[in-house]
This record gives sequence, C-alpha cells and structure tokens, in this order.
Amino acid sequence: MKNWNATGKIKAIVLAVIFMGGFFIHSVALPISLVLIIIPLILGSVALPLIIKVMSFELSKPNWNDNPFRLRRPLIMSQFFAYWFLADGTSILIKTAIREHQIDGIALSGIAFGVGILIGINLAIRWGKKK
Repeated sequence: MKNWNATGKIKAIVLAVIFMGGFFIHSVALPISLVLIIIPLILGSVALPLIIKVMSFELSKPNWNDNPFRLRRPLIMSQFFAYWFLADGTSILIKTAIREHQIDGIALSGIAFGVGILIGINLAIRWGKKK
C-alpha cells in the first residue's frame, strides 16, 4: 500500500465508494440459483482469455498502479472491473444479510463474475506464456 501511485489511490477510492454505495441501493433478495452463480463464473473464466487470444492484445500481468483505461493492455481494465464486481456484490450481500436476513442471489452472481474474471486473467496470462 505504501508503493501506490496516484492511479492506485484513485482506484481504491472508487472501489470504496462502490462498496459503500451498495449499502444504499434498494435491492430485493432474490433466491439463490445455481445458474446465477455458475454461468457468470464460467463466462468470466473462459470468455476473457478467448477474447484476449483472438484479439491478440498485449499480455502482461496487471499491476494495481496501472491505468485501467489503457486499451492496449485490457487485463488491467479487467482486473479493475473484477474488483468492482467483488466490491459491489459483497456490499449488497452484507446489506441483504443484515437487513433482510437472506442471501441475495444477484449479489452472489456479481461475486462469482468477479472471481471468474480474476480466474480468466490468470488463464490468459498462462496461455500467453505458452506461445
């Protein structure tokens, strides 16, 4: 954390605002469906490496201090959006668990998509190294 530059600090502030904003958004706890969890997880895990491979973008491991809007290195933006989905899904999950004493299926879907994107980033880097 002490090695963060201005970009890393701005990204942390944006994610903190997203996390806190999830507590104020009105949501209805939808029932948990296995499809709501597995499909986003598979989509994030498989689609991202395939898109990166087909479009032949520059592959490099994303760093927290990198600018997420550099289009030549899409893994940086993907990492930021993965953390975005994780922060939003976690805050909504906590809110519905506290207020409604239920687990929200859509929040779990967001968390699964964020985890899927992070898995997809690792797969894309591994596939890129095998060339």
